Amino acid sequence: MKKVLDIAVAMDYLSTNPYLKFQVKTEQPKREFLTQKELNKIRKKKIEIERLATVRDIFLFATYTGLSYADIFKVGKTTYKNWKRWKKMDYYRSN
Repeated sequence: MKKVLDIAVAMDYLSTNPYLKFQVKTEQPKREFLTQKELNKIRKKKIEIERLATVRDIFLFATYTGLSYADIFKVGKTTYKNWKRWKKMDYYRSN
């Protein structure tokens, strides 16, 4: 946008760039975190649909390991079969 407006000024379509002094203010969003109690509720929830149960398992895995979605996606579906053992472990997260 800035470049287009600068070109318009250079070609005398505009006398000045109207956004010359405009600045975007950014604020850090307030994030809420899940409590250990909430994570346990998610972990213990019985889900009949296997696809959704897999999503829950991967979400919990990401939560406890700190891995991003992209990193987990790289691991792939074949490795998920080995995660069945992980699912039966007790979960403890150090803060």
